[in-house]
Amino acid sequence: MRGKRLAALFFPVLMILGVEAQGAAKPQAAVVVRGAGAGADYTAGFVAHYLRQAVAGDARYQNVALAEALGHANRKRALRDFQAAVDLVERGRAAYEEFELEETTRLLGKALAKYERNVAHLSDFKTFADLLMLLGAVYSLQGDEGQALDYFSRAFTVYNQVEPDPSLFNPAMRQQFDAAVNRLSGRARGSLALTSNPGYAEVYLDGNFVGITPVVLEGLLEGRHYIRMKKAGFQSFGKPVEVRVKREVALSADLKPTKHFDNFDKLADGAMKGMSGLVTFGDSSPPTAKPLPEALEELGALLNVDLIFWAEVQLDGE
Repeated sequence: MRGKRLAALFFPVLMILGVEAQGAAKPQAAVVVRGAGAGADYTAGFVAHYLRQAVAGDARYQNVALAEALGHANRKRALRDFQAAVDLVERGRAAYEEFELEETTRLLGKALAKYERNVAHLSDFKTFADLLMLLGAVYSLQGDEGQALDYFSRAFTVYNQVEPDPSLFNPAMRQQFDAAVNRLSGRARGSLALTSNPGYAEVYLDGNFVGITPVVLEGLLEGRHYIRMKKAGFQSFGKPVEVRVKREVALSADLKPTKHFDNFDKLADGAMKGMSGLVTFGDSSPPTAKPLPEALEELGALLNVDLIFWAEVQLDGE
């Protein structure tokens, strides 16, 4: 955001949709961010990420994902697949401890397939890296050093804090893992050029937020990385990408609208117009003491939430 001064308007708006007295379940909360004026959408993408992160980390609220609330076609299936993958890895680990290596490979392969077909929703890369490490250990025991090094490299590429589990890795495996990391770290790096349609989508590289499209990511380790892009009202995009040494790989995401995108977009625009001047910087009066725009009430009903954390983002200058 170099060269841009940001003026943003933040305030939580309480939607009275059945929130009872203290002791009841946590209120369901959603984050909605809109850019106001030319050039504001790029900056609004950053605000959306960090505001949503703050709300998700607040124990007082139950964060609601917009994609799920607006009818993302594959999200529920992905969450079921991730839970199934965790179960498969547990069974695979048990088989590994019994030295049933063919069964271990079969179970872990099924788990890996479930993760890779749901990259658009994949965020837990520690668990994913542990799966890759266990696959590497299996191939090491089978005497296939090339495959073992490949999986150890893949695990380190997506999660560089991964470490061999002492209860599963013998000294020879640890040496192979160290060799894979040293070889990978000593290689030249590559880059990714990422765009999306529509633009200004949030970009996640191996689960980490890295910017807003269009963006070029440089200095990346060689090997398979996992790209995810998301934008309010649209279905998430996800894809594995192979980064090559000293090359720039281009990837463009065509984001599909969610089932309720048109209604969401219309209500959000109406709410922004209705809240013009409702709250300003330095205004100490509670937002709920003022009448809320009808469109905002309808937006809360559409998302089925009790609270909306709203941010309107404007650019001040260039």
